[in-house]
Amino acid sequence: MQYEPGLSSSLLEFIKIRETSISKNQQNIQSIYNQQTLNVHKSWAQVICTHKRENQQADLIPPFNQIVQSVLNLYPCVDNYFLQLELIEILIKVQQGCIGLTKICQMIFLEC
Repeated sequence: MQYEPGLSSSLLEFIKIRETSISKNQQNIQSIYNQQTLNVHKSWAQVICTHKRENQQADLIPPFNQIVQSVLNLYPCVDNYFLQLELIEILIKVQQGCIGLTKICQMIFLEC
């Protein structure tokens, strides 16, 4: 079975987030809550919104949303407040740029 590069990278991101949520190691948390990871999420959001009508990119929307929401729920503390606001802004941009994602903000704020 052959996987697309985007889907396999999202699977690796899920694995990394899961390992971090289990271990709660500060070094692992900082490997997720950093500017490089934030820039990766911004880039993926831009790609998804730019190519939203293509079927291949539409398949990336649910895993992307799950990854960003997992990062938001990983380690909620004041130290990560600004990064979490940036992630919420990314989800809002994806919601505005893509059809069928109107409940993202509701899901985020209902979980808080």
